[in-house]
Order: sequence, then C-alpha cells, then structure tokens
Amino acid sequence: MHQNSFYDRRIKPTRRMLSVGLQQPGALFSKREYILLISHMRGYTSVLSHIVGSHEEVSGYSELHIPYRRGLDFCYMRGKVFRDNKKQLPGRYVFDKVLHNRWEVRQSIMDRDDVHLLFMLRKPDDTLRSLLHMPTIFNLKPNLSRSAAYYVNRMTQLRKMGEMAKGRAIYLDGEDLIRDSEGTLNRISEYIGLEKPLSEEYQTFQRTGRPGAGDPSDYIKQGKIVRDREAHDEFEIPDRERQLLNRAYEKCREVLMEL
Repeated sequence: MHQNSFYDRRIKPTRRMLSVGLQQPGALFSKREYILLISHMRGYTSVLSHIVGSHEEVSGYSELHIPYRRGLDFCYMRGKVFRDNKKQLPGRYVFDKVLHNRWEVRQSIMDRDDVHLLFMLRKPDDTLRSLLHMPTIFNLKPNLSRSAAYYVNRMTQLRKMGEMAKGRAIYLDGEDLIRDSEGTLNRISEYIGLEKPLSEEYQTFQRTGRPGAGDPSDYIKQGKIVRDREAHDEFEIPDRERQLLNRAYEKCREVLMEL
C-alpha cells in the first residue's frame, strides 16, 4: 500500500512530467510566473478560476489537487495544465487553486517572487448551504456535521497561511466578485500585473462543470458571472453550528484583511 501511494504521489507524476518535457520542453522550462488561489469549496472559486484562466496571459482554470512544497511541484503543475489544455501552455502565468488542507503550500513557496497569492473567503451561512446542496446534484444525502467541520477546519488553516503570507498576497471577499465584479477584477489584474484587465465573461473549457474540476452546477456553464443565484434556504443551520462557523470565519478574515 505504501509503495503504491509513493508511486501515485511521486513516480507517476514524475513520469508524466518527463513526458511533457519531451513533447514540448518550453512547457516545463520556459520562464513563467504562478497564480495560486487559496480558498475553500463553494466560495465562488470556480467562476474566478475561469475568469483568470480565460485571460490570454494565463493557462489553467481548474483545481489540480497537488501540494506546493518545493520548486519541483511547479513542474508537476505545468505538466497537468499542459495536458488539460490540449497540450498547450500559452501565456506568462500558470494558475491553480488550493481548497483543501491536505494540499500544503509552504512558506518557501509563498516567499517566491514569481508566485502571486490570492486569498478569498465567502461568508459561512451561504457557503454551508451551498456545501449541503452540492451532494443533492448527484442524488446524494448532505451531511451537516461533515460540511461544517470542513469549513471550520479550512478557516483555521487559511488563517495560519494568511499569517505566513503577510505582505505577499491580497485578500478578496468572495461576495465582492459578484456585487462589485469590475472593481474586484481590476484589483486582481493590477496585483498580478496583467497587461489587460480581467473580464466578467469567460470561456468554458473541457472540464467545466465536471465533478472534481470545480463547480458542477449550471452557473459555471454560463460563461459570465451570474448574480441571481439560489439561496438554498431549505437547509436550516442550527445555532451551535452557526456560531462555530461565524467565529472561525471572523478570526480568519481578521488575519487576511491585513494582507
């Protein structure tokens, strides 16, 4: 079991990376910069990922499910984006989003001059209701305690990461992407250093809407920011969970606001 795990984590990705290097050396070895969206599930990350990934200077739009512990991990990143992008890697920047605690982003990565960090949070009530709704799309039963634990644990980790990233990142309220799209996208564009500002309209890609690649709902397939969204009020949040969620969110946001 341990051998298979090591094979899946290191040997298999390395073989794939070398294959990419042989097919198109520039995909691995040309000078690039990196954009990491550090957030949580159901936080408007799919729409932002598609907007960023549709820009002519950026490759990548989905969650790659890899850690960032050392420089070599950016080669794995490039290889995965290359394969997902029909064996192309245009642009100056390569994008990924990190939404789970198991995918570590180390201090040494955050300190790199070629890494641009975007932190984003969505308020807890709306996030939890969206987390509870998501399994129903696949005829599965939602789990309140599991969804609430994910959010609280993720807020704790994001707060720690925010303390590590002070002075090297920007913070965004997820709600601002919807209610003040132009201002929010201009701020991101300026921070990254894009020659042209990001647009509210975006492309849909090969994996858009697929499970495991981001938002599986119909919203992401519209090719633009959808402001009129279901509130999923059918899911009630008990007071105890609401207090825990709000406390975790407020502590995390307090740290991230200082970025």
